[in-house]
This record gives sequence, structure tokens and C-alpha cells, in this order.
Amino acid sequence: MKNQFLSVVMAGIFGVVALQTTQADSTCYVVMDGSATTNYYDSFYDAFHSIGTGTGVITMIADDYISTLDASMRLDVTGNVTVVSDGGDWTITRGVTNAFTLLYVNRINWQSNGISNAVLNLGAPGMPGTLTFDGGSFWNDSSSLILNYRGTLNMYDGVTLKNNWSGYEGAGVYNEQTFNMYGGNIVSNKSKGWGAGIGNAGYWFKAWPSVVNMYGGTVAYNEAVEDALLEDPLTNGKGGGVANNGTSIFNLYGGDIIGNSAALAGGGVYVSDASSSGERFPEFNIYGGTIAGNFVTNGAGVGAGVYANAGLSMASNALVSADNEVYLDDTTITVSGPLLQGGIVATIDSASTTPGTKVAEVAPGAGTSMADALPHFSLITGATDALFESVRLDAIIRGAPTCYVVLNDSGVTNYYADFVVAFHTIGLQTGVITMVADDIWKYVPGYRLEATGNVTIVSDGGDWTITRADTNSPSMFYVNFDISNTRGLQQHRHAQPRRAGHAGDVDVGWRRVLGAERIPHP
Repeated sequence: MKNQFLSVVMAGIFGVVALQTTQADSTCYVVMDGSATTNYYDSFYDAFHSIGTGTGVITMIADDYISTLDASMRLDVTGNVTVVSDGGDWTITRGVTNAFTLLYVNRINWQSNGISNAVLNLGAPGMPGTLTFDGGSFWNDSSSLILNYRGTLNMYDGVTLKNNWSGYEGAGVYNEQTFNMYGGNIVSNKSKGWGAGIGNAGYWFKAWPSVVNMYGGTVAYNEAVEDALLEDPLTNGKGGGVANNGTSIFNLYGGDIIGNSAALAGGGVYVSDASSSGERFPEFNIYGGTIAGNFVTNGAGVGAGVYANAGLSMASNALVSADNEVYLDDTTITVSGPLLQGGIVATIDSASTTPGTKVAEVAPGAGTSMADALPHFSLITGATDALFESVRLDAIIRGAPTCYVVLNDSGVTNYYADFVVAFHTIGLQTGVITMVADDIWKYVPGYRLEATGNVTIVSDGGDWTITRADTNSPSMFYVNFDISNTRGLQQHRHAQPRRAGHAGDVDVGWRRVLGAERIPHP
């Protein structure tokens, strides 16, 4: 009869079958290595240590309270541990006398330069009931709820990590190896360092970066607060929801990062290249999910949604809400694949407001183009600042326009910050390019300036110059060069540097290069 009951126990842990038990004076039981023996324990602490380096499932059947008094009593996963509910709503609370992290994953091997087989599963797919790990809402100098040093942490729906207040980083989860968040909630944690919800830090591994994969769940209402006495100003008050630092990778596939706050930078997500390893920058790859409703509390704070000074890419269903700007500090957004969300996927602010600053680029082989990517981005901007496609820089840039185009006398004005892009917009059509500033022409293979339609170039009234910058480039303009070997005249194929009676001058010049008086035709 006991064996029949345990078959239901295991199905309930890893399936959707509800578990029922009324064992008196016990808080949990353990099934070891799939055996048919159920061992009841009066405390989570005792159940945990019964597993050791083996494999076991701890099923909670009541609330519990953990208060380890010294370092020797730490709860450190060195085997394969799964913690689930029997179907009830249970809470494991850390006591006020405990200055240590609630659960460690392979802390015993934290200085080893290798990946361990230690695994901690919080919940399981289809788990009935809920589990809450509560930090107790009091300050701990350097503690997290879960600290994954050298192993794998998996978290599922029905699990909540909350109310941990840390004087260090990663108040909810501190990760240095692999954290897969399939569901659950990391909420209402507070840190005086960075990463109040999740701190992903690749400080110790140089060959293996720390990785967070977020497939679902919620990181919400966590706070990275400012502390004037904190020793490290690089991490102070940054990354309310998630901080990605050093040799680390954060892949956002799904889930919500909402309502988090940071004093100085990165209300939702903070990405920094500050690393003790010095070997690779962090990566934040957005493929889906939602980043919305996050904010910075200091008036000088930046990046309500995302702050990045390294490694930010977007593709697929990436979306950062319009109320959460993406702040770029000496870095760019890399479009690594087609952007499938309709409309704007990121509203950009940046440390540099200099016209021509690169803010986004398309990775080689991404399966999309700058022209396709451009409409998906907007800019927090002044009156004359906007985003433009730049063939010359092979990027999307910010700045003021250098010219605009009216096609076919339609009256539709399209502004460009790159003369080459404006020219190619006309193609086989009839259009007028009006220069409103100087520009530099740099030859890009495949983007030779060849008039195949009817192109007119004029000034808006100012005196503007288009300067060739390359040392070994073809002619600046061609008129129907691609079919120059055909017989007969091509009608309406011409470029007019200036239209009669138009105010202002356009100087289409060439620069003396390497002592040459003229650069020959190819």
C-alpha cells in the first residue's frame, strides 16, 4: 500500500496530480533517488541535509522557519535537490538572526574553475500549490535568497522569492553559473548594490560565463537603492530588476520585468562591462518578454527600462515599452535578427547627443536590413534630432538631417542624415534632393551614386559642400553607367547639381588625395 501511495507522490511532483498528506508534526518529507521510501522531517533544514550529494525531492507539507546561526549550518546544494509543494500554499521564512543566504548551490566549490553537476530545482512543471521563500524584510549585509555559485538553478511557476533586503548584490538571486527561470516570481527585494531582483555576475569564471535564461515568470517591484557609504560606486543603486555584469549573458525569451526601480541607472535592466576578468563583455539579448513600468528614482538617473554600456542585442519579439527608454552609454543596439513586433521596439536615449553617433547596427547574416530595422526605433530627442539610416557608417545614427527628398513632386518630405541614402531613395523615380547641411560622401560597395531616374540636387539657401572622403573610390556620380554599353540615348537619365534660379550653392567637390589630381574611373 505504501508503494502505491508513493507512485502518486512522484506523479504529483512532476505532473499535475495533487498531493495530499496529513503527517502530524512534520514540515516536509523526502523521496530519495526515486526510491519507495518516504522519510518525514520536522524541519526543512533536516530534510535538506538528508539528501547530501544524492538526488532527492523535498515536498513541503507545512510552513517552516530557517535561522542558521553560523557558517557551518549553511544550506548548500551539492547534489540534485528539488523542492515542491504538496498542493498547499507554503512559506519558508528566514529568521532575523540569520546573516547568511537562504540556499546556496555548490558554494563548497566556489573557487573551482569548472562547472559542477549540482542542481537546485525550485518547483517543477505542473506543480500544484505554491512555495514562497521569504527573506523576512530585514537587512542582511551580504546575502541573497538563492546564491548559485557553481551549478544550475531552475525555477518554475508557483514559486516566489520575496522580501530579501541585502547590502550587497542579487538580493533575490545571485548567479555565477546557470539560472533558468521558467516561471515564478522574484518580487519586492531590495539591494544597496546592484541587481535587486537578479544579479548575474561573471566575476570568477573566465572560460564559462554566468548565464541567465528567462523564459517566463515575473521580476517585479525590486529596488536598487543608493548608499553613500557603499565601497563600490560602480554597482551602487543600479539594476532594479536585473543587473548583468562582467563575463555574463542574460537571454530574455519571455516573462515580465515590470515596476522595478534603481536610484541611478537601469530601473529594469543594467548591463555593465565592469569585470574583474577583463576577458569578455556582458551580453543582454532580448528575444521576447516585456520590459515596462520600471523607473529611476534619482533625478539624474538614466535608463528607466535598460541601461547598457556593452553587449545589447534585439531580435524576434523583443520589446521595451515606450515608457521605458533604453539608455546607451558608448555602445549600440545590435539587431541580430528580424524584429517581429509591430511599431517601436525601443525608445533610445544616449550619453552622446553628437550628430552621427551610432545607436544601432544590423549584424551580418541577421536576415534583415537597416532600412527594415529603422522604423522599429525612436529617439528621445530635441527639436532637430532624429534617427537616420547611414550607408556611410553602415548603421542607424542620431543627428540632424543633411538633406531631404521630395519624390515626383508629391509634396511628401523625407529627411535624411546621409546623402547616399537620400540619393538611392529616388532610384528610377523623379526626385529633388535639397541639401540643408554639409555632408561627407564615403563609397560603400554596392552603393555607387548612379542616376538611373531623374535626380535634381539643390540647396535650401545655404552654402553647402558634399566632400568625398575615400582615398581610392570610384567617381562620385554616374549617369546610367550600368547600361552605358547599350546603343542609343537614354531619355530622362541625368543628374543636375543645381537647378536654374535656385538660391544657394551646392559644391560637389573632390579632395586632392595622395598627390593625385584626379581619381580615374574604375
